[in-house]
Amino acid sequence: MPDPAGTGWARRLLRNRSVVIGGSVFLLLEAALGLEADALRRRIVLHQPQLPAWLPWLEVRNLRVGEARVDLNVVRGKYGGSVKILRKEGELEVVETR
Repeated sequence: MPDPAGTGWARRLLRNRSVVIGGSVFLLLEAALGLEADALRRRIVLHQPQLPAWLPWLEVRNLRVGEARVDLNVVRGKYGGSVKILRKEGELEVVETR
């Protein structure tokens, strides 16, 4: 049944779809950057970060791990991505592996 006013089922569908899309973006970042966050150990590990050919750089802002927050800049290079910490608040170790 059509729901042109955006009430009821249509609104719920859009709300749920935005959650799925938002989650998909994080999963994409996890895969591309090899991102592993461990709040208990206050640590982020980026395992061999890679960016696609069409994306020369990526800036991640306000990534929260436990009580800490970090801004990262990832730049695509010939042999993979390099990570630079732009800002860090709180106790957090950022590790990049090759």
